[in-house]
Amino acid sequence: MNTFFFPFVKEMRMLYNTGMQVETPSGQQTVHAIINAMTMDLQARACVFNMMQHNGLCACLYCEEPGVVVKSGKGHTRSFPYRETKPQLRTRLSIEANVHEAVQSKKAACGFYGRSIITHLPWMEFQENCTIDYMHGFLLGITKKFLSMWIDGANYQQPYFIGHKLKDIDKILQSIKVPYLIHRSPRKIQNNLNHWKASEFRSFLIYYGLPCLKGHLPDTYLELFACFVERTFLLLQEKITTYDLARARMLLEMFYKCMATLYGDAVCGLNVHNISHIVDCVDNWGPLWAYSCFAFESFNGEISKAIHGKGNVSGEVYWAVHSEKILQNEIKLLQDGKPKDLLKEIMSARNTVKNSNLEIGEQCYIMKPLVKLNSVSDTLLQNLSVLINMEVGEVQKTTILKASKIQRNRFVFYSKSCGKVKRNNSFTVHLNQDFHGCDIVMVDYFIHLSDLRRTFAHSSGFQRISRMVEGRAPHVQLLELKWKDLLVPVPLLEELVVHMEVNGQDIIACFPNFVERD
Repeated sequence: MNTFFFPFVKEMRMLYNTGMQVETPSGQQTVHAIINAMTMDLQARACVFNMMQHNGLCACLYCEEPGVVVKSGKGHTRSFPYRETKPQLRTRLSIEANVHEAVQSKKAACGFYGRSIITHLPWMEFQENCTIDYMHGFLLGITKKFLSMWIDGANYQQPYFIGHKLKDIDKILQSIKVPYLIHRSPRKIQNNLNHWKASEFRSFLIYYGLPCLKGHLPDTYLELFACFVERTFLLLQEKITTYDLARARMLLEMFYKCMATLYGDAVCGLNVHNISHIVDCVDNWGPLWAYSCFAFESFNGEISKAIHGKGNVSGEVYWAVHSEKILQNEIKLLQDGKPKDLLKEIMSARNTVKNSNLEIGEQCYIMKPLVKLNSVSDTLLQNLSVLINMEVGEVQKTTILKASKIQRNRFVFYSKSCGKVKRNNSFTVHLNQDFHGCDIVMVDYFIHLSDLRRTFAHSSGFQRISRMVEGRAPHVQLLELKWKDLLVPVPLLEELVVHMEVNGQDIIACFPNFVERD
C-alpha cells in the first residue's frame, strides 16, 4: 500500500496557515488543521476504507455509481458506463449512513462493509482526502489496456487491431533518441509490453504514442487516444490554469462517452470511471505528479538495495536508513573544507558539476573543455558581427572558443559535437521566443567569445507547422526546417524537448513538467 500525506488542500489552506478556533476538553484553543491526502492503488484503497474491490457493486469512492455486469470474453465483468445523468456524489454524511447501515445489517451497504480505522485521523473525509493515483490508474491501467487490446491477436477482427503493424511501430520506437531527462530508452512493444515500467508507459502516452500510431491506428481511435494524451498533459503541468481545467474536463467527458461505443462496455472499468473525478482531484490537490505513487515505487528500489541477506530483513532496512541519517547529521557538524565537500558529494544522490569545470558565459555556464577556433569562415564572422554589433575586423581580434555543452535554466544543453550524445538527443531545444521565424533549434556546437563573455549556439532552426492530430495534443507538433547555420544567442534557449523522426518528418513533443523523473 502506498499512502501519501500531502499538507495542503484548496479549501483548508487558510486554516492550515493561520490556525482555527476549536473546542477542546481543556477549553477553546487554537490548533492547526492538518489535512491528510492519501494516495494508493485500487486494491489497497478497498482494504483501507473497508469497501468493495474495484470490480464490485458501488466500488467508486467518489460517487454512488453501482455499475452493471457485462459480458467480457468467456466470462463477465463489472462496467461503469458513461451516464448523461450523473450519479449522486458521496458526502461525509452519506458515507457515515452507509457505514452505519453496513454495521447494523452486517452486509455491504452502497459499497461499504463497515467502519475503517482511517476515520480516527483528524479532518479526514474519504471522498475528499483520498486522491486518484494516475500511475496505477492511467499508465499501468488505461494506457497498458489500450496497447494490449490493439496488439492482441484475439482482436484481429476489430477495427482497432494493429498487431500486424507492430514491427513498423517498434522500428519507430527504437529509432527515437530521447533527452537525458528520460532515463529509460524506448523499448519494443513486441514481447516486452508486460515488462514495461510505469515510466515507459508515461513516456509512450505523452511523447511517443501519437507519432508511432499515426498512420497505423484508424483515425477515429487515434483521435480518442489523442484526447487522453492531451488531458494527461494538461493535468501534469507545473502550472495549471482555469482554462486548462475546463479543457481537461471537456476532453475527459468526450473520452469517457466514446469509450464504450468504440471498444465495448467491458472496457469501462473503475479506472476509466475515475477519469470523471480526476479534474476535481486536481482542482483540490494540484497536479497529478504531486501525489502519485512514483516516489514510493522509487523508494522501494532504495529499500531493496539495503537488503543483503534473507534473515532479519526489517533490521537491515532499519540500520541502513538509520546509518545514512547519522552520517548526514555528522557531516553538518564538520568544518567547511575538502573533507566535508567530499562527503557531501558521496552522499548526494545527484551528480553535480564542479565549479572549477565551468566558465561563466552570458546567462549560462560553459562546460569545459573549450577549444580555440583557429579557422573561422567569413559567413560565421559576418553573422557574429551583426549579433554583437561590431565590425568584422574587431570580431577577428576576439578569442573565439568552441564548446560542446553548457548549463542553463536547470538543464545541461548538449550539442551534436558532444561524443556522449550518440544514443540520446539532448541538443533539440525550445526557444523562449521566435528567432528568425524559428522556435526550435538543433545545436551543432556552441561558440563562446571569451573577451566579451557572449555565447551563441550554432544550430539548425525549425518552425512548428501543425499538430500531429488536428485539434488535439498541441504539445506534439510537426517541424519544418527554416535555417541552417543559424547563430542563436544562448539567453534564448529555454528547455529541452523530445525529438522524433518518423517517415522523414521531424516531430517534437514538449515536457509537461520537469519535476517528475524516471
